[in-house]
Amino acid sequence: MCVRFVSVLCGMVALCNASVFADGMLIPFHPKVIPPQWVKNDASKAAWESYGGQAPQSVSIYEPGQRAVILFNGNEEILLLSTELHASSPTAALEVVPFPSEPKVKLGEFQMLLDMEALLIQYTPVPAPPRPHPHADGVRSAGGVEKRIENAARITFHEQMGAHDLTVAEVKDKEYFSEWVLKRFQEWGVEEQTMGEEYAAVIDRYLLRKNAWFVFDSLLLGNAVQSRQPVGYRFSTDRMYYPLEISSLQKGDTVVDLLVVTDTPMKFQPRKFLREIRAARVPRRELRRISKTWESFMRSDNLYMSMLSVTGDISKMTRDVYGNPTTEAELNPKGTRVVGR
Repeated sequence: MCVRFVSVLCGMVALCNASVFADGMLIPFHPKVIPPQWVKNDASKAAWESYGGQAPQSVSIYEPGQRAVILFNGNEEILLLSTELHASSPTAALEVVPFPSEPKVKLGEFQMLLDMEALLIQYTPVPAPPRPHPHADGVRSAGGVEKRIENAARITFHEQMGAHDLTVAEVKDKEYFSEWVLKRFQEWGVEEQTMGEEYAAVIDRYLLRKNAWFVFDSLLLGNAVQSRQPVGYRFSTDRMYYPLEISSLQKGDTVVDLLVVTDTPMKFQPRKFLREIRAARVPRRELRRISKTWESFMRSDNLYMSMLSVTGDISKMTRDVYGNPTTEAELNPKGTRVVGR
């Protein structure tokens, strides 16, 4: 089986001759036996019954919708992420997301995303302009280094959460991390799986920037669109962070929405692909009806909320999205701020 990596937003991998549109590094694979805990909903059951253990010649994975809420308090970030996914042929897949520090993982609710969007609209009555909808190889020889491969990463968390099978791992030896990932597939009965060198190079750049933590999520995909329950990640960081470079090996245009909440005004980078379509000042107490944890997580009484749209050719997005504190004057030298016009 020949496999090449293709990614959007947090990275993806697909079988040869596949085209992929999705928000995480999704590695399709074909285990001989699907662990029963993976089959947690009707869509997953239908995918497995259709799959029947036979590997298709090629598979395309699509992501017709993606939403994220980011809360940043100056030292920590909460990222709540939800996706819609489906595949051209039923397949199992492993999603991989990089982080700058160890993330704590818990499930969220769809309603939290809707309530946050409604809150931003409430405080910014100016309508947002229309925008397009997103579309939706060799490996090194391991030789006699089995021990180094086994110790290349350390699993710190593994738990079944609804339809998600989540694992958090810390990279200990970046030289053998790719082999460590491939070794995980052997545990699911996958005999052959390879990783393209260009994708390993992107992961290496994350490791050089001290992004030594990765979250793995195992799932089943079929022809029907699955709206995946949001997953919340809480982690330490000195600036607002959203991984994007790992997606740069994908081709074509993409659109990603990020609803960002901060205690202070922020400048977001890279400006080449970012567009702020809404912005508002919102009292922190408003978060209480959505999440008491979110209210206590933030520190200022009045918060800054922004809806960012990431648009353009994904292959040219070779930088992650960052936000750094600024001042109101630097944000808008004229002292006024008109958004969505």
